[in-house]
Amino acid sequence: MANVNELNFNQLATILNQIVSQATGVATITPTNTAEFVSVGQTALKVGTDPLFATISQVLGRTFFANRPYSRKFRGLEATQQRWGHITRKISIADNNFEDSAAFDLTDGQSVDMYAVKKSKLLQENFYGENMFSDHITIPSVQLETAFQSPEQFQQMLDLMTTNMQDRMEQAAENFARATIANKIGAIVTVDNANQVVNLLTEYNAETGQTLTAQTVRLPANWPNFVRWTYARIAAISARLTERTSLYHTNVTGRTVQRHTPYEDQRLYLFSDDRYNFEATVLADTFHDNYLKLAYTETVNFWQDIQTPRQVQVTPGYLAADGTVGTGEAVTVNNVMGIIADRDAMGIVDFGRRMYATPFNARGEYYNLWYHQNIRSYSSDTENAVLLLLA
Repeated sequence: MANVNELNFNQLATILNQIVSQATGVATITPTNTAEFVSVGQTALKVGTDPLFATISQVLGRTFFANRPYSRKFRGLEATQQRWGHITRKISIADNNFEDSAAFDLTDGQSVDMYAVKKSKLLQENFYGENMFSDHITIPSVQLETAFQSPEQFQQMLDLMTTNMQDRMEQAAENFARATIANKIGAIVTVDNANQVVNLLTEYNAETGQTLTAQTVRLPANWPNFVRWTYARIAAISARLTERTSLYHTNVTGRTVQRHTPYEDQRLYLFSDDRYNFEATVLADTFHDNYLKLAYTETVNFWQDIQTPRQVQVTPGYLAADGTVGTGEAVTVNNVMGIIADRDAMGIVDFGRRMYATPFNARGEYYNLWYHQNIRSYSSDTENAVLLLLA
């Protein structure tokens, strides 16, 4: 499978089937090469023309009235085509150093050069590529004959088939977003920036002088105090992200960018077991308006595989210090509690779904309905992101 960080359309079906199988519990977790579909910001500008561009057209989608449509999770990752669509160029500026004032260092007979050149240090990241996948259903004439016996039967058949297809496409997009977060987790661990990885239990033990483990910390005598400390720690991280600093993201050599993430631009994804335990054991007794209130928070039931919900196994794509896209070795990350990130640090862009019907097959007495979807997953490692581990 081709790397997505090119000017092309990436065929996604094989790896998407692997991701969905892990998410639905059909297959056990294995290292997933998320680098194959996540567009990572890079500084090298690609040139060329997409050979498929001339054949692409915008097609209006169809609306189906279904009985129980599935609504995908990770809505906080969604971005618009206007902001992150097509070939995206993101330009940042690195700070220059301050200078001494010349006003108090004047010399007779000499002038002060007020036209000295001081070039801005610009960093350009480029995001390429889309991923596409398809699916189809076959409708034999026998089913049509049965369905058309009454309007009610036709509606039941239509609801059954279209709802199932829409649910599958919706779940595919959801797990595409899930894999985007998993890639970011793997990228943070691979880059190994100490400021971006917070080992909560290690810090808590160091601060309190205890020697708790991931198991003993959950004992009734230990858990409430740890939860209060953890919420305070996450709140402190959230507050620090609002400061203009270079600590919580990747910096390209010679282009150190200062970032700040206001509260409204922060996205916190928190493991469901931990969040519900927090609320049940502590927050139910201490919650008040705006107390222990964090940034935009979304609950994650599992990070990659529903059977091993706390674990991530990926071969991540990430931005290397030289500005190129690196593909790391397969990494396994255990005890993932959450990740807090800038809204521009990662996301998905849905380029739309289309449905087409084939002509009726006279010999086989059927026709097919084909569904297509184009989607982009992006990761901007120069934006703030902090990984929270129960380790």
